[in-house]
Amino acid sequence: MKKLNSVIKKIELIYNAFYKAIIHIIQKIPKYLKKTLENDDDHLPNTGLYITFLRLFQIQQAELNSISSRHLDYYYFDILKEKLRDGIPDKAHLYFELAPHIKRYFLPEGTELTGGKNEENEDVIYVLDKDTTLTSASVASLKTVFISKNLFFGGSDYRLIANIYAAPIADSFDGVGSAFEGNEAPIWPTFGEDQFELRGDDRTMKEASLGFALTSPILFLEEGDRMVTMILNFVADSMQTYRKLLANLVQIERQKSNRTSESDIFTKIFTDSFDIRITGENGWLEIDKYEVFLPEGTEGTQITISFILLPSEDSVVAYNEELHQSSIQTHWPMIEFDLRSGKPTYSFMRDLTLQKINLKVDVKNIKNFDIFNDLGRLDASKSFVLY
Repeated sequence: MKKLNSVIKKIELIYNAFYKAIIHIIQKIPKYLKKTLENDDDHLPNTGLYITFLRLFQIQQAELNSISSRHLDYYYFDILKEKLRDGIPDKAHLYFELAPHIKRYFLPEGTELTGGKNEENEDVIYVLDKDTTLTSASVASLKTVFISKNLFFGGSDYRLIANIYAAPIADSFDGVGSAFEGNEAPIWPTFGEDQFELRGDDRTMKEASLGFALTSPILFLEEGDRMVTMILNFVADSMQTYRKLLANLVQIERQKSNRTSESDIFTKIFTDSFDIRITGENGWLEIDKYEVFLPEGTEGTQITISFILLPSEDSVVAYNEELHQSSIQTHWPMIEFDLRSGKPTYSFMRDLTLQKINLKVDVKNIKNFDIFNDLGRLDASKSFVLY
């Protein structure tokens, strides 16, 4: 085996030398041929005639080879009257970094910037296409949001939004800050990606927290049976998508011979669609049971959300950042409504324009309160005369 490998290597060396010699001859022959034709006068007559024929034939050969291109030129320029477009200038995206002592710098439109040299060793000049003001502002962090529209979600003819994903630290392995593995250049989804079929460590984004919050002094509710009712009033023109989706789901259900209505579909979509919590004296009070309904029917412009706090539950107090930690500035109690994942609620609400909110509270079985009459303060724990 060793002898065979040795022979193969010798053959390769011989082949490489022969190949290089052939390449050298091919590269040098045109130069030497031209030199001998121009400087030598001892060619045989028949050789001279043959070489003359070949040189003259080259002229005719070039003419024949240009027939197809000249035919195309005739067709496009003479028959169709086409014209060549002007050259399109090259474009480039530039990155500027100011010197530490410069806070702001203005570059007017037309400023020339050198971009090296081209193949002809000429300077490449780029020109700013608009006025540009440079500042010391920089990208502090990269965050991404991705809206997932899955074809198999929601049972609608429209592509409903299955979920919304977020990457608080987009340039990381899992979207929340984990380092990339190995020494290769980090690769991450610049505009996010669907996580619908990804599980566990394969996910590069997390489910986004999406919802709204409401604060009001009327929510200072200390005790008793406390019913809170919030009526959302929307602009009528903004409800077209909402009604279109409801009508489509009703049509699909009726095609399955199911007797249903838009109210039934609304109840199915909006039941258990929110995670609701309110600021309590010992932290957030989670609202497990609530009701979402249409006080004016499906043709109206209102959606009502209602829930009850029992006497055994904590008092509702003002928002406290140290206690509730939602990074919101308010001195009043607050209710948070977070959309639950896996429900198409966002598709129905995304185009709704809020016009006003009616907030109502109804409190019963109060024990701690002050009573006064014309004579002064009364003791509520005993019988008393009103007048």
